[in-house]
Amino acid sequence: EIRTPKIVKEGAEGGANIFSLDYFGQKAYLTQSPQFYKEFCTGVFERVFEIAPVFRAEKHNTSRHINEYTSVDIEIGNIASFHEIMQFEVGALQATFRHLKERYAYYYHLLKFEIPEISFIAAMKFCECKELLKTNYGMDFSQDPDLSPSEEQKICEHVKRETGSEFIFITHYPSVKRPFYAMDDISNSEETLSFDLLFRGVEITTGGQRIHDYEMIIAKMKRR
Repeated sequence: EIRTPKIVKEGAEGGANIFSLDYFGQKAYLTQSPQFYKEFCTGVFERVFEIAPVFRAEKHNTSRHINEYTSVDIEIGNIASFHEIMQFEVGALQATFRHLKERYAYYYHLLKFEIPEISFIAAMKFCECKELLKTNYGMDFSQDPDLSPSEEQKICEHVKRETGSEFIFITHYPSVKRPFYAMDDISNSEETLSFDLLFRGVEITTGGQRIHDYEMIIAKMKRR
């Protein structure tokens, strides 16, 4: 017996709405993330990346999100710490900005925008960030397991004033806010080995270490 496979491209787990469409009489979705395909490939190639369009059926009348964009998605195998991912990202951004300055100076001078300088990117734990915002700015959103737009803007202003950098890694987001496959910190299971990179008050990347142990990920799925 020959069965026709069901063509269903599921969206990412992040909660964004998806664009559904009729694909030759079957239901399909525009891609949100190549995540699962990258994970499969990492076992063979160790480092995998994709640069491709992403579509999210979200309201985009905002300065913080757009519903269509080009994503750079990277997966790295055989790491000892999620800090390696952050270091990789710093190097990638430095190389990208250097390339733009060398090859496209005419355009950014014409458009009168500045390419950011990255000598280093500081990092701060999520709980430390919350405490700083509460102590220094009276912003008490300690019960929220995520950063609000106003908190992201304020912490970026603070970091730029204190260090001169327009970038900041916020690490160790609460486990309840991250997907089930995010690796929990061995010293505190309420925190994950994950991060967001903030730039000028907006989250521009998300990353972290995944659980790679079968028993560990099954146990976490059951807890959820």
